[in-house]
Amino acid sequence: MAFWEDLQKGVTDAASFTAKKTSELTGIAKLKYAIHTCEQKLDKCFAEIGRLFYESQKEGTDHASEIATLIMQVEKLTSDLAINNAELMKLRKAVTCDSCGAEIAKECIFCPVCGKRMDEEETIEEE
Repeated sequence: MAFWEDLQKGVTDAASFTAKKTSELTGIAKLKYAIHTCEQKLDKCFAEIGRLFYESQKEGTDHASEIATLIMQVEKLTSDLAINNAELMKLRKAVTCDSCGAEIAKECIFCPVCGKRMDEEETIEEE
């Protein structure tokens, strides 16, 4: 009977682990999609700002209010992008190196890209 109980426990543990990892991967995929969407919208806003500025310089038309609206959209998208990137780093259990900006594992003492020593306070704050 112990064999069957151990087998059942092993299968249950494996199923729980798989469900947890699937949930994590789904969360990461959703965040990557949200980040990609924000980046695409930012590109469109910047292109539209450039087009409006060009028209205002070439034709002398006033697009200041439209440009101001687009700038507010850029600020909102930039904020959303920062939040999504921070959440992605949290799910990946990673931090960003202050020196070079590389994504590294929380448990690293030194950045593998630039060699900067990671502050213990930064690691503790992330947790």
